Parts: sequence; structure tokens; C-alpha cells
Amino acid sequence: MFRRHHHRKRIFRRYEGSGILFVAGGAEHPSDMLVLLASRRRSGIWTIPGGGREPGDADCWATALREVTEEFGPLPRSAAKLGRQRYPFGLLGFEWTTHVVRLSAPTEAGVFPAEGARDFPHEFREAKWFPLKAMPPRTHLLLIPVLWKLRMGWLQQSTGAAPE
Repeated sequence: MFRRHHHRKRIFRRYEGSGILFVAGGAEHPSDMLVLLASRRRSGIWTIPGGGREPGDADCWATALREVTEEFGPLPRSAAKLGRQRYPFGLLGFEWTTHVVRLSAPTEAGVFPAEGARDFPHEFREAKWFPLKAMPPRTHLLLIPVLWKLRMGWLQQSTGAAPE
């Protein structure tokens, strides 16, 4: 009898995603910085808006902008990029990029989530500003390196260019 050989399916598919960590204040002292996080509806984990790359996304920044607009609404005008943290897990086919964006004041971001933000009610319970020195206990693990860099003052210089 002739047997067909079945190839093992890949357990992990390639995943590329990105999101935006919003910060405000702390220009003089990084420890005074505020960080905007959102609580996931199902898990209760505090994280940032973001998601997976889609075919029409030019790069990881385009993915982050699309996801933030869907989940939180459009970026405020004063938004300025500070930097990014990449997490390439090549063997697993997983890559995540956290972009850090400074807003002039947390009150400016009070519009987050904006009325009509498509996915906020579905994905998140609430969004809230936290002092950098007092993160909630259930903060997503992938945020720890970038939060540490912020606390150490390593991402304080803006690139000067407003995000598109």
C-alpha cells in the first residue's frame, strides 16, 4: 500500500506587529513622566494600542498608526516620536515593535479613546495615565524594557519630526 507522507505543519506562523506607547511630561525628570496604558477587556493586562501588520501596511510605523487610529482615534497634533524598541524572536517567527511617542500634555490625550474609535469598546476596558514610577501590577511583559529605558532617561530626545 502506498502511504502519503504528511509534512508537519509549522506551529508558529510569522507575525509582525507594532504599537505606540504614549508618554507625557517628564522632560526635566524622567521619573515624573506619565504613560498611557489600556486594560485589555478579556485578560485585564495593561498594554498599549497596537496589532498585527496587514498587507497594505508599508512598515511597522504604518501598522502602529493604523492600529492606534482604529483603537484610540487619530494622533494629537503635538505627537513627536522619541524612539522605538524592537523585539525580534526570529526562531519563533515573531517580531514586535513598540514606538514611543511624546504628547505635550496628558490632557491633550484626554480625547483618547476618541468617540467613534472603532475597536476601543471591543478590545479594552479603559485607558488611563500612570506615573512611570508606579506601573500597574498587570503590565504586559514586552513593555518592561522600554519602560526601563524611559525611566533611565535613555529615550528623552525627540527626533523633532512629528509622526505622519
